[in-house]
Amino acid sequence: MKPTDALSHPAGWQTTTVGRAVEVKRGISWSKDQEHSAPREGAVPVIRIGNVQEQLELDDLIYISGLKPKAVEKKQVTAGWSIMVGSNGNRQRIGNAVLVGQDKTFLFASFLIAARPKEDSGITPEFFYRWLSAERVQAYLSASSEGTTGLSNLSHSFFKAMAIPFPKDQHEQGAIACLLEAVDAALERT
Repeated sequence: MKPTDALSHPAGWQTTTVGRAVEVKRGISWSKDQEHSAPREGAVPVIRIGNVQEQLELDDLIYISGLKPKAVEKKQVTAGWSIMVGSNGNRQRIGNAVLVGQDKTFLFASFLIAARPKEDSGITPEFFYRWLSAERVQAYLSASSEGTTGLSNLSHSFFKAMAIPFPKDQHEQGAIACLLEAVDAALERT
């Protein structure tokens, strides 16, 4: 398994790498005295590993206060960002991802990684999330994780070298993402 091996795709699609096409950033750390269990003035909601499930679970957020505006700006995510588990005791959780769909500002915890296609990449955030969530991509990310202290960590070099196949037409990307969303919804209902 090499990161440069693209998933099977139609001949007319393009390929790029995560490193070329995707903005990647790490989460924020904080002290216990900055943490609050309920919203309050000046506190920002934080996505943690427990919020990254089959979908983004927002019923158990914490709120962090006392951050400098520059730190909030640097570590915030809004709609269109994929949040993935970057470090965990369970190797199979490495790479698990959710798409932020709410047009609201969130921070994300340090064991998580945020990724979003660059505007000039030609890749839509929804299509990227669907690629990232593909079973084979998830297996690659879990298998490539590294660690010696009981925690497995995403291999950033492996992730950035991964090939992303995508149709050039963003309407086609949207149709694919929409179809996969409908399949997921049908499976959940069943």
